Amino acid sequence: MSRKGNCYDNACIESFHSIIKKELIYLSKYETRAEAEKSIFEYIEVFLQ
Repeated sequence: MSRKGNCYDNACIESFHSIIKKELIYLSKYETRAEAEKSIFEYIEVFLQ
């Protein structure tokens, strides 16, 4: 079972967060939080298809 602070349990999601940051967040400038949330949501929808 996953627990807080266990890097081996969190490796998959940490890798996914890294991909989102490199491919989307660091390359974009968002004016509002809502704009950022929409962009991230759309990215995840495409990523999971």
